[in-house]
Amino acid sequence: MSRMDDLKKIRQHIADLFGLSFPDNRLDDLERGIFSAATALGLPKDLNFMNLWLSQKSGSEEQMMLFSGHLTIGETYFFRESTGLNLLREKIIPEILEKRSGHDKYMRIWSAGCSSGEEPYTLAMIIHESVPDISNWNITLLATDISDKSLQKAARGIYGEWSFRDTPPEIKKKYFIAKEDKWEIIPEIKKMVSFSYLNLSNDIYPSMANNTQHMDVIFCRNVLMYFTPEKARETGEKFYHSLLDKGFLITSQVELIDEYFPRFSRVWYDKGLFYYKGSVPLLSNKPEKSVIQESVENQVISRKETIISRVKPKPAKAPVTIEKIPDPVPENLSPEDLYNQGLYQDCVYKVLEMIKKETDHVTLILLLVKSYANLGLLDKATEWGEKLVSVDPSPDNYLLFSNILMEMKDLERAVSNLKKLLYLDADHVMAHLFLGNLLYRLGNKSIGKKHLQNVIELLEPMHEKDIIPGSDGMTAGRIKEMAYRILH
Repeated sequence: MSRMDDLKKIRQHIADLFGLSFPDNRLDDLERGIFSAATALGLPKDLNFMNLWLSQKSGSEEQMMLFSGHLTIGETYFFRESTGLNLLREKIIPEILEKRSGHDKYMRIWSAGCSSGEEPYTLAMIIHESVPDISNWNITLLATDISDKSLQKAARGIYGEWSFRDTPPEIKKKYFIAKEDKWEIIPEIKKMVSFSYLNLSNDIYPSMANNTQHMDVIFCRNVLMYFTPEKARETGEKFYHSLLDKGFLITSQVELIDEYFPRFSRVWYDKGLFYYKGSVPLLSNKPEKSVIQESVENQVISRKETIISRVKPKPAKAPVTIEKIPDPVPENLSPEDLYNQGLYQDCVYKVLEMIKKETDHVTLILLLVKSYANLGLLDKATEWGEKLVSVDPSPDNYLLFSNILMEMKDLERAVSNLKKLLYLDADHVMAHLFLGNLLYRLGNKSIGKKHLQNVIELLEPMHEKDIIPGSDGMTAGRIKEMAYRILH
């Protein structure tokens, strides 16, 4: 078999495993990445061997993670592509602050394909500058990538001058500490970001197991351009389900292909185009035609165009609640049908009516908890979650309630409920994983270590591709790798 035949077969395996696309003009780049990965893995630098190795999926989860890291380009810098950052700073964050100014103060943002960390740290700095009472807010800033090497660099938070080529000097001075010829991000910003491995192509999300659910905003910039069209469409669909209603997906302005995001509305802001989950937000005058607008006008447009101008937010209004029904609930659909179709508000209305007659109906309460969580009403989800475990104290219900408490940053109560779960099922892998991670974060590393070691021991006799109950479809190998990462 010729070199080109081997490369084309390997290209297909890589598309299937990681969703990455290598057109003919990038086959030399692919070969360099393969040989670099082979060297790191201690494998022969032989295309025929690597073709067989990939086709037979011979590598462990850890090996495949290392392999994939040699195929991606991690070049980025702080405050890159200001248009999306302006949308976050001037539109999204002020609306979240207004909407959740009461007891339920939380914000959830995901940097998908975070590379070496410049993007999520930029988002953390913007949040820090924009939220006056930030200590009273539960901020989740998840940063994921397929490259273990990039994630390790991101976690260190140390950067050279080239990463600051678009950074305001006052920001650099405020949030970084000089370290010889480099700069280290200050601990206050570093601790705002949680880094973890995630394969956007093949991993399962949204999922409580990897914290990718109920997001307000997803940044995924300069990532999908490397995906095959099929994988890009699948990723767009997963992002849609990972977002709360009225959430935003922010891609780069060179990834504006509407057929990848058919369920989203289109939103103009600051001469940029972004994607929005929900009906039309506030409208204003359409901006003058820009180069970006012209570049997308020839694409397939599957949603009505929405335009948002850079205006100062209006004075706060009373938050919209779901106590009043704005539209009739479809009478012919059951609560389960409504939930499965993503009609969470309608599901809540119907369940609240039905539950008046059956106050302890477990299925109805469960639907209510999950619907409130999917609507981002975590206070309500917590209130009904407590009711759920009192009526039906099953391991699954304790796991769901514990995850909601973790989203609320109510970590002590989450620990308490995970312990109750383990009393019912001492071999529950996900409970040990979550509890071990929580105890590590709370500073009780000795007990946390025991729970994480339990995870590894429980998974040892299993095949690494076995699906673990309660994990939203994650494999034994993937969960074991997560436990090792926390331990080390």
